[in-house]
Amino acid sequence: MKSVYTILSAAAVMVGMSSCAETAKKSALDLGGDWKVVKINETELPDSLFREPALTINMDSMAFYGVTGVNLYNGDLKVDGDSVSFSDGPMTRVMGDSISMVVEQNFVSALAAVKSASVNDSVLVLKDAENNAVMTLKKK
Repeated sequence: MKSVYTILSAAAVMVGMSSCAETAKKSALDLGGDWKVVKINETELPDSLFREPALTINMDSMAFYGVTGVNLYNGDLKVDGDSVSFSDGPMTRVMGDSISMVVEQNFVSALAAVKSASVNDSVLVLKDAENNAVMTLKKK
């Protein structure tokens, strides 16, 4: 009977450890906060944009919102380990100058291509399926 309790106790500890490891794995990538977009597809953004492109991520509600350089947008976020995806959400439809509109198109395309991310020293890099940086952001 003692060996049954030992086995059950060991199983409970293993399940608990597995659960903690899974939680740590999912929460290890903390994207939360306010981010300033500095590059899209390795191209640095000009200072003369209509609005400063930015991304705010709320890890509690798994949602994001921000500015594309012209328009406001928001949507839902999925994070599983280092896998990341941004859903298409509503976006305003204001026109801006031609440079800002190109940045907006590139921003929306880059966000749709995101499959993973990394965060190092207050720099967030969003990557596509081939692990190429599609957007680089700095913590505000």
